[in-house]
This record gives sequence, C-alpha cells and structure tokens, in this order.
Amino acid sequence: MTSELFFSFMTSLLICMALIQPLRMLADRFHFMDQPGERKMHQYPVPRVGGIAFASGSCASILWWAPKDITTLSVLLGGLIILGFGVWDDRMNLGYRIKLLGQLLAALAVIIIGGIRFESIPFLIDAELPIWIGIPVTIFFLVAVSNAVNLTDGLDGLAGGLSFLTLCGIAYLAHISNESTVLMLAIPFMGGLLGFLRYNTYPARIFMGDGGSQLLGFVMGVLPFC
Repeated sequence: MTSELFFSFMTSLLICMALIQPLRMLADRFHFMDQPGERKMHQYPVPRVGGIAFASGSCASILWWAPKDITTLSVLLGGLIILGFGVWDDRMNLGYRIKLLGQLLAALAVIIIGGIRFESIPFLIDAELPIWIGIPVTIFFLVAVSNAVNLTDGLDGLAGGLSFLTLCGIAYLAHISNESTVLMLAIPFMGGLLGFLRYNTYPARIFMGDGGSQLLGFVMGVLPFC
C-alpha cells in the first residue's frame, strides 16, 4: 500500500510538471491568458492552464493506481465535469448560471452514481437524514465548497497552498482510519498540486484558473464522504 501511494504521488507530480511547459506555450494561442487589470496584481498576461496540468496528472495517476470501484469512478466523472466547465469559463468568461450548472451536474454525478450524500449532519443532528433532505444538503455543500476555494484564488500560491495543506490533513485522517479509497484519491491530487506550486509561488508563472480552483474545492468536499 505504501509503495502504491508513493508511486501515485510521483506519477501525478511528474505528469503535471511535464505538461506545464507545453501548456504555457499553447495558452496564448487558445486564449487561456489572464490579462492584467485594475483589480489584479500581475503586470503582464499569465497562462491560466495550471488546473489542466495538475488535473491531468491526478486523474491519470488515479486511473492507474487506484481501485476502479464505483466511488472512484463517480468522483473522477464529477471532477471532469466541473473541470470542463471551469476551463470553458477560463476561455470564454461564462455567466454565473452556466458555471452553476456545471457545479450542479458534478454534484449530481457523485450523488447518483457514487451514492455520496449526507446521511446525518455532524454536531447538529444525530438521526439519519431522509434522502429528500440529504441530497439537497449535499448539493449545497459541494457547490459552496467549490466556490469557496475559487474565491481564495487571488494571490500567488494561496489557493494551491491551502488546498495542499487541507489534502494533507484529509490524507492523514484517512490513514489513521484505514480509509484506503480516500488515500488513493487524495495523494495524487497532492502530487499534482506540488508540481503546480513549483510554478505558482511568487512571482507566479502560471495560474490554476477557475477550472483548477473549482476542481480542488469539489474534490476536498467529496473526499470526506468516500
């Protein structure tokens, strides 16, 4: 198990770092550049393709090393949906309705396919929640977390660094609880994020974009259910 975790981490890290340079060179051609503005700190265009790089590394590593159960596949599907809408937004500056649609579809993917939902509300309600309450609460939670991480993505290394530390905490709790599925999902994202942070710390040479930040929020929101 330990060797699988190490190799899944390294696979994601190396794929992410290998993809960053080609994606940076293609970013301007495909209009994935974050332009300077009054409310932005950078003085020159910066590629917004970091999310594509660490998502590709993480998903490839999970597909190679993690067990192919319904939970893993539903998380990957939901992650790809929210990543796709986020990348679309990075290129086209979508309205909030379409972005919300992507977040809802991603949440429904893990709920319907993976059976992931709130069965009780910690510290508030000990009794089991009926499905007609658990599903809306889960959707609200996943959408909220996705947007929360997206809103923190304003300073070099902030969203990525906080997400990396959060994933470390989730992985540690999964380890002491013997939750192998959570570990095999969290570790690849940690590897991909570490590869991305190499280029995102001040002064950032690449941004994760909405695709990356929403994906991170979604994954961190889903992992405690797995």
